[in-house]
Amino acid sequence: MTNEIPTVSAAAAETNERFRNTLDLATVEGKKATVNALNNAVSLSDYNDTPLTIVNIITSPGVRKGRNGQTDTPCQNTYLIDIEGRAYFTQSEGIARSANAILAMYKVEEIHSGIPLKVSSAKLANGNTIKSLELL
Repeated sequence: MTNEIPTVSAAAAETNERFRNTLDLATVEGKKATVNALNNAVSLSDYNDTPLTIVNIITSPGVRKGRNGQTDTPCQNTYLIDIEGRAYFTQSEGIARSANAILAMYKVEEIHSGIPLKVSSAKLANGNTIKSLELL
């Protein structure tokens, strides 16, 4: 079972998101890994089409900075942690949907065993890009 922190932020209330973490927060190692992931994650966008083996997932409510005069909007921060302990961060809605599907369908033990995946992206007609996690 994932660790679910019951505190809900304003962004979470608007988007029905919550904190989820597959790391064991009852252990010092799990706490360290969580803090390190939250503070030292690299951008997932730099790893498009790169095979990764994910062993932990953290999600939290976030705020996406508005671009081109748009207002800031609530979003989900998604952290993927690979087999080597490296954390990857994104605010992509498509990646959030994919990560949430993995959290819904896989037991934590299955995630800890490693889920091979890659980031896939497709260009939409309006110029936007939609990203998702493709299981390998």
